[in-house]
Amino acid sequence: MMRDNEPLPPKRVKWLNCLFFYLFFIMALKYKVLETVSKLKNKEGEAIAYARPVYTNEADINSLAELIADISAISVGDVRSMLYTLTKLVAKELSNGRLVSLGDLGRLRLTLRSKSAKKAEDFKNDMIKGVGVIFTPGKAIKLLTKDISLECVGSGKKPEKKEKPGGTEKDNPSEEGI
Repeated sequence: MMRDNEPLPPKRVKWLNCLFFYLFFIMALKYKVLETVSKLKNKEGEAIAYARPVYTNEADINSLAELIADISAISVGDVRSMLYTLTKLVAKELSNGRLVSLGDLGRLRLTLRSKSAKKAEDFKNDMIKGVGVIFTPGKAIKLLTKDISLECVGSGKKPEKKEKPGGTEKDNPSEEGI
């Protein structure tokens, strides 16, 4: 047990500093406003502007493991191992048809994309075109989105879609015979 005048151990100070930083110094969500032409039926051809988030970087599983290790008594290796195991178990549970609840973080569930049939007996497996995953945020994420501050960092035209490489052989002649 610690006495009142005793300094905190370095690991505890580091943990408290990290926790304080994440609780009180969350940056604003940056966004830019893009202009484009509407493709909606009732507004087709009209000029519209909309907000799009600007992502500055990506927090991968390794950086999250390091952050967790910094504010807990668990080593980075143990945290990584736990996160990789969690990933495999979530995938297994989803493939077994279960909803996966991750507490205040949120829930995951599988969804299907399919063509429709006139009657249930006319439906065939090959009418299913894909399986997707839906994430529903839990309390922690919902609270974050409710209180998040926003910062506009610019505006401009939506970039035109570039054509994908490919085409006919006439467009891309082979190098045979050269």
